[in-house]
Amino acid sequence: MKPKHPEVTAVVLNWNGRKLLEKSLPALGKQTYRPLQVLLVDNASTDDSLAYVKKNFPQTKVIRNPTNLGFAAGMNIGLRAAKGKYVISVTNDVALEPKVISEMVAAAEKDSRVGMAVPLLVRSSEPSVIDAAGVSVDRSGYGANVGGGEENRGQFGKKPVEIFGGYGGATLYRRQMLDEIGYFEEAFGAYLEDIDLAWRARAAGWKCMLVPQVRAFHAGSVSYGKTSYRATYLGHRNRLLFALSEFPLKLLVPMLAYYIIFEIPMSVWWLATANVARVKARIDAFLMLPWIISRRRKLGAGRKVPVAELEKWLLPAYGVRTIKGKLFKQKRS
Repeated sequence: MKPKHPEVTAVVLNWNGRKLLEKSLPALGKQTYRPLQVLLVDNASTDDSLAYVKKNFPQTKVIRNPTNLGFAAGMNIGLRAAKGKYVISVTNDVALEPKVISEMVAAAEKDSRVGMAVPLLVRSSEPSVIDAAGVSVDRSGYGANVGGGEENRGQFGKKPVEIFGGYGGATLYRRQMLDEIGYFEEAFGAYLEDIDLAWRARAAGWKCMLVPQVRAFHAGSVSYGKTSYRATYLGHRNRLLFALSEFPLKLLVPMLAYYIIFEIPMSVWWLATANVARVKARIDAFLMLPWIISRRRKLGAGRKVPVAELEKWLLPAYGVRTIKGKLFKQKRS
């Protein structure tokens, strides 16, 4: 007998997150949605994470990686092993409200072209403050958390609304979509891998829905820290890898013009102030040009929508927003 609802698997990625799992795993256990499986992928933790899971959540399937593979590769192992029509990527620093999965599945089931659905992500330390109402990207390739830092005043409404893409730490993905476009780009390691996947999904004609009536609580940047060398390096390198390999020519030319006008002069300043992470990120990105060209050819051949359909989701370039003296706020319908 077939289940009344489509099967869903939540994939939890963990690395030395014993304390975080005390919130994320019980939250999954309280989900109203069934049938739901939970799969924990552990990136070679050295704390007592696995002992905690074995004792308190014996029904949870565990995949233990021999080394820390980072977010993209680690999560991909879980997503590929997961069963069901839908899979959910969950980082160990995210705890879902009880109806999150039910509401995300409901939003996806209403339209067969919805490949992603996300809850409203709020800060664990300040639940009244939004961390992300999905993600977006600007014309220079920088990623952005939509609504990040705003007080939650109900500005995103109480019904599902279409957005650009989902945050990697709490997004429901349709298996059919992942089978078509692929998983997280493992060359990225971490940072912008969710935006890269969302762009590929959009280019293939898939949609993403924000489900603002339910929340996910996010501790935020636990693995690397928001201002660490590694976080800065990956963020800036991956932004170039993403834009150079994904942007159609119509969008790539102005992006490169922006780079020449704003970022080459800034590189002199970064060198003078010993901002090694930003400089090295750009050097390493351009050293990967053969990989970028190869990926660009492959992905360009798979685009199914007009450039205008992708362009409508882009924010103004970050440098332009800064010069204007104000941060652009994405229009919401």
